[in-house]
Amino acid sequence: MAKRPGIKCKVYIYKAGTNKALAAQRNATLSHSVESTDSDLFSIVCNNAFVTNDEAYATLRDEYVQGNNVDVYIDLPSGEKNFGNCTITTFDNEIPYEELSTWSISLQGFKHSISSS
Repeated sequence: MAKRPGIKCKVYIYKAGTNKALAAQRNATLSHSVESTDSDLFSIVCNNAFVTNDEAYATLRDEYVQGNNVDVYIDLPSGEKNFGNCTITTFDNEIPYEELSTWSISLQGFKHSISSS
């Protein structure tokens, strides 16, 4: 299988039902599985996600602790754009001494295709 270039892949995490961006990925893994003939289940692991600010962190933490869903938007270099409503399954902090603090965020949900080229 050919590798897809990652430089133009983007993953954004939003508070569900809003345009409030909470985080974006630096490195991510996107996995698909078919639960039934009608549903495309996907999981995303964002390693080194950038959380936009303290308010966004508090919102992500609350959504994770309360088990609420967040919206995820995926933009691939092929022009394919996907949207999904996801559950945050892990929310881990990477706290290096000399660099920016980043987060590992795992999500799982159902994919909805927005458009493709």
